[in-house]
Amino acid sequence: MILVIVCMLFIGIIASLILVYTSDNLKILERKGMGSNNFYTAENVIDEVKTNLDELADQAIRTAYTKWLQQYTTTPSGQQEIVFKKLFASALKDLLNSQFVPYASAGANPNPSQLLYQFDSTNVQWLKSPSITMNGDETQLTLKDISIAYTDNRGFTTYITTDMIFDLRYPGFQTTIIQGTKLAAADYIIIADEQITNNLGINGIIKGNLYGGGYNPSATTVDKYNTEGIFINSDSGLQIYADKILSRSTIRIADRSSVKVKGMNGEYDYTGTLSYSDVWAKNILLDGTSSQANPVQLQLQGNCYLADDLTLNAEASEFNLKGTYYGYSINNAYLGATDISRAGLVSGTPEGSSSIILNAKDAVLNLTNATKIWIAGKSFVSVPYRYGLGATPDNLSFAQGEAITYRGLQAAYLLPGDCIVGIGHNPMTAGEYAKLTTNPASCYVDISMSRRKGGIRLEDYVNRSTPYRVANVDYNGTDTMVYLYLNFQSSDKATQFSEQYITTNEELVDLWMGTFGDGKILFNPTALYNIGNAVGYSSGTVTQTDSKYSVSNADMEDKQIELSSQYSGLVTSLDEKYAGANLNGFLTDTVVDMSKITQNAQTETDLNYQIGGISYKLITGDDITINTSTTGIVIAKGDVSILNSASFTGLIIARGKVMIQGNVNLNADPDHIGYLIQNHDVVSPYFSLSNAGTAGNGGSIFASDLVTISYDNWRKN
Repeated sequence: MILVIVCMLFIGIIASLILVYTSDNLKILERKGMGSNNFYTAENVIDEVKTNLDELADQAIRTAYTKWLQQYTTTPSGQQEIVFKKLFASALKDLLNSQFVPYASAGANPNPSQLLYQFDSTNVQWLKSPSITMNGDETQLTLKDISIAYTDNRGFTTYITTDMIFDLRYPGFQTTIIQGTKLAAADYIIIADEQITNNLGINGIIKGNLYGGGYNPSATTVDKYNTEGIFINSDSGLQIYADKILSRSTIRIADRSSVKVKGMNGEYDYTGTLSYSDVWAKNILLDGTSSQANPVQLQLQGNCYLADDLTLNAEASEFNLKGTYYGYSINNAYLGATDISRAGLVSGTPEGSSSIILNAKDAVLNLTNATKIWIAGKSFVSVPYRYGLGATPDNLSFAQGEAITYRGLQAAYLLPGDCIVGIGHNPMTAGEYAKLTTNPASCYVDISMSRRKGGIRLEDYVNRSTPYRVANVDYNGTDTMVYLYLNFQSSDKATQFSEQYITTNEELVDLWMGTFGDGKILFNPTALYNIGNAVGYSSGTVTQTDSKYSVSNADMEDKQIELSSQYSGLVTSLDEKYAGANLNGFLTDTVVDMSKITQNAQTETDLNYQIGGISYKLITGDDITINTSTTGIVIAKGDVSILNSASFTGLIIARGKVMIQGNVNLNADPDHIGYLIQNHDVVSPYFSLSNAGTAGNGGSIFASDLVTISYDNWRKN
């Protein structure tokens, strides 16, 4: 019995020990499970942060896309991807700084509900202050040091620190297909990828739509649209009747030439209904040799749409408009932060901010018959590094406050000499500027001196920390002068300064404008829709029409997007509704299939199609010459030359230039050319590409489609 009792006690002790150890083990396993649950729940916090960042990235995509559209037509095709990525990174940086970093920084007692959905401040603490870095070309953004401590209600804590890298895929934004191009082409007399120009003075009539691309396929620069698309020179006198005149580059009239433009039916204006032409280009430039006796002239009855500037560089040149004028680019999408002197930059660039500039004595801008004058941008002071050697890549540009201006007013934007203590004048020699930078005790800039000496209170307009920007000008390699230009707080501040300056310095402004001679700047102020000020001038009297809108005006930005999109469609496919991309630069490839031309020599094919006894021909080859009266269709892989006194009726398509000589009579033939394109078994195959589709995203843009957020430097305990 005693033995049995002892054995039972022994067994009971063992059982008790087993129960104790089992209970402890279960508690350990439970604690491990709770710790593991906490460990993985902490990752859910990071997942929610990432979801919030996805939403911010989506906002940045939409902001970037809007600004990308604003400057699409003034951005070289080879730079459009990097520009879009920079815009995205810049927009995302602003959003992160305003909507993420303040709520995810150590020591700020942040409220995680700004960033999280399932967690609150009792669970999550932010341990570090995140920072934002960009890669070298500012196309990729990294959010560094996202660091959290997650503590559950049982007291278990997990720490996670990581960086997040935002990568953007560029989709190209091709969203539609080319429709109806072959019929649109029938309204044109000339479609030339490189240029429409003349090598002798031309006189006569051109009736039909025109496209001169300005495309230079051999250019070594990224922007291959660096040639004038339409260039009329050499004492030419030309009447153009066209519903559309297009150039992806500049329309230039030079050297005593006079061009008059009306709509296709403009010769019948005497019936009482005026016919208007739509002119679309990046710039219009009047320059070269000119005088009051033989001026360079462009008289337009129509609607002018410019992505950039109208510039009158020629003495006594004249631009006269009856219709509407749209210089529609605000270009608020400027990406730079500082210039080479580390001064902050304001919105806009001279290559994409629309304005009207008169640079020559006796020049005349006559917009009195314009019913609407829409100028979204402002002019710039452009300072070349070296005078006498033409434009150089290191030119500097400084924002002005005027939308319509004369170059004499550029001096208003120099930092007043009174503010340069110890030197007293601007510009200065290189030696004097060296003193300014090396002897701050005796030579320094004090912008308050302007106010103290009765001038403008510069503190209200310029950036106080960097009040000026520096331009070093080398005069033919002999003398270097240094110019200090005002660095404004914003583009709107430049406009406000302009208003104040012209009001305050009337006598000085009158003196500068006096160098304008018999020039005139005429417009109806009530027709103006302007962001910058508009300077008027007539008979020695200067007037000023203040800006009506700020640079952030939504209507101005919406109009820029609308017209930029239409312009892009016209110069890539002759269709203002087309939203795709012309990938190789040749608009002619969206009209015809150049691969169908198998012989380089000029080849003429009789189409056995006659109207009124006139036979239509198809002429193909590399370089083509027209030296007699010809009717039909010309398709050239190279240049087309129209010799003196030769007439042509039909359609000319050239990958190169169309060169015109002497007296001309050129006429589009929409009805018959359109019929041949659609129905003739010899002609139609050349136009088979006109309905080709393009790849694209096909609709809305979402960050989830374009942005990848990846983790780097992940640390977790």
